[in-house]
Amino acid sequence: MTRLLLLSAPLLLLAPANAQDCTLPYTQPLFGIAVQQGIVFDTVARFDGGTDTLKLDLYKPIGDGQVLRPLVVMVHGGGFIDGDRSDMADACSLLASCGWAAATISYRLGFHAPAQLQPPFAYDEAEVVRAAYRGLLDTRSAVRFLQARSALDSTLTEKVVLLGVSAGGINVLHAAYGRNEALRPAASYAQPPVVLNGNTYARPDLGGLNSTGAPGDDVLAVVSYLGALIDTAMIADATAPALFMYHQTGDPVVGCGHEHGLWGAPFGIPDNYPYLFGSCMIDVRAQHLGFTPERYRFMSYVGNEHDVHDLPLVLNETLAFMRQQICAAPTGIEEVDGATFQVRPVPSDGTFWIDLPERTAPGGMLQVLDAGGRLVHTERLRNSGQRIQLPSIPNGTYLVRCIGTEGGIGQRRLVVVR
Repeated sequence: MTRLLLLSAPLLLLAPANAQDCTLPYTQPLFGIAVQQGIVFDTVARFDGGTDTLKLDLYKPIGDGQVLRPLVVMVHGGGFIDGDRSDMADACSLLASCGWAAATISYRLGFHAPAQLQPPFAYDEAEVVRAAYRGLLDTRSAVRFLQARSALDSTLTEKVVLLGVSAGGINVLHAAYGRNEALRPAASYAQPPVVLNGNTYARPDLGGLNSTGAPGDDVLAVVSYLGALIDTAMIADATAPALFMYHQTGDPVVGCGHEHGLWGAPFGIPDNYPYLFGSCMIDVRAQHLGFTPERYRFMSYVGNEHDVHDLPLVLNETLAFMRQQICAAPTGIEEVDGATFQVRPVPSDGTFWIDLPERTAPGGMLQVLDAGGRLVHTERLRNSGQRIQLPSIPNGTYLVRCIGTEGGIGQRRLVVVR
């Protein structure tokens, strides 16, 4: 966390060595890109007993001057049977040109269908759940791999965003929030074998949600287009990774409500798919938990397609949301010598009051910083109960810092809503 040190003169702002370079907008294509393709990150067992070698393609900006880039890991769709990491190449190119490091990853695809049929028909519900669970594990494996080589890629491992579409949206939601072993899907444990055409295929335990023993696959935020969760309780509280979602309300493939996967498909295909909680239901959970507006956004569209109705619009909103996460003002309270203060009311309409501790002498400094860390207001501290007016400040979340001449430094979050 940034620490302010009060010196005799002038006042000096010192940033830690791992501070994000928030002088970049991260929302505009400003740079050339470099691509490394086919980087192997794991070797894993396939659903039918074979072996998959998982690879990723990494896109990085050229000439950005960053040594600690924010990282986005992208996961393609395809119903857990189809799709390819190259599907996300254009999106990765866009992000890299804006200053992000962006990786598009492969993950294990495929599951058993009933005799004489092919996927998307499924042998049983466990097959589909196990396919999604393998994707969760593979996404986390890719994150750990990229974090381990952060020095090589000039990435900041504390600022990883997951972004997925359709099955990829399902994947990233579970990878971000599926941490509680008590909520691990029953189908991910050992299951009776699949017997097809005289062949028997074992279905062993796929391993626990946190069984790798390798640290470092936590993420800062998740972006889900057309995704869903098998259980919204996986989002434990409002301190969970920040969340951006997009969904059409009548999506017939991944329902926005509580539906079977592929609920709009004919011929009984959905019968062996699990019920999923789509974005409209996840929204209820996020609202109940009290996610703050700067850490949560749901874009819904009244339509009946499994698609993004206006991709440029949604991408622009996504970039702005992700930028807010990596450059958000700190929300904790830095205390020196026990100094504290209060801001009231929160939220504010742009006018608020500062209540200072008794030991704070007059003559200190108040600063207000926006979500990008930019100083938007400063004035001298005169007394407790001081009224602060910010008539032209936009709605949003800000950081209020008080630097006392004797009482040290404190900081509080201010939400402005008019």
